[in-house]
Amino acid sequence: PEQRPICRRCDIANRECRYPYSKAKPPSLEILVPQPSAVILPAGISPGSGDLDLFGLFCTSTVKSASQTFSQSFWQVDVPRAAATYPSLWHAGVALAAINQCVRQVSRSDLGKTQAPGSSPNGNHYYFKALAHYNKSIQHLASALSKGSGKLPYAVTEMAVMTNVLFFGIANTLDDQKQVCSLYRNFISLLETLRFGDD
Repeated sequence: PEQRPICRRCDIANRECRYPYSKAKPPSLEILVPQPSAVILPAGISPGSGDLDLFGLFCTSTVKSASQTFSQSFWQVDVPRAAATYPSLWHAGVALAAINQCVRQVSRSDLGKTQAPGSSPNGNHYYFKALAHYNKSIQHLASALSKGSGKLPYAVTEMAVMTNVLFFGIANTLDDQKQVCSLYRNFISLLETLRFGDD
């Protein structure tokens, strides 16, 4: 009987080929066109250059380091999912990721200082990007909290709490204890006003 050609791997291993070579003409190959990935953003967000990368960094890396002893699944699943819904949380996440990148590249004493053109292409760029997103987050948070005529929906209250926790992360990353104390006082006042956790 005629011996069928076998694939090179099976020939080297000296065994019978499970997928023997066929002389039949292979079917025409369809060219696969890359499809754009779906990016879920909150309504009203128009990301600038690098913002989506920073949000991806927030979802994959920053929340892992931020969660520490807290519930890993909450920080790695629920917080990014909520950030894809609420603009204030999205901007706070981008700001936290940007400030983490900044601290890795620039010493804390050089944060916010203007540098000679071309001396550091990335360092303080992240600081100013974080500051811009931090301000946008505050604006969206104030807007969301001012919309409620009576008691706010639980989801909005929860979003406000998560956003404030990310603000703590930004201040702690900058090692700004004065800002941490100010955020702490404001956060306690917010919890008392929203009566969060009473039920």
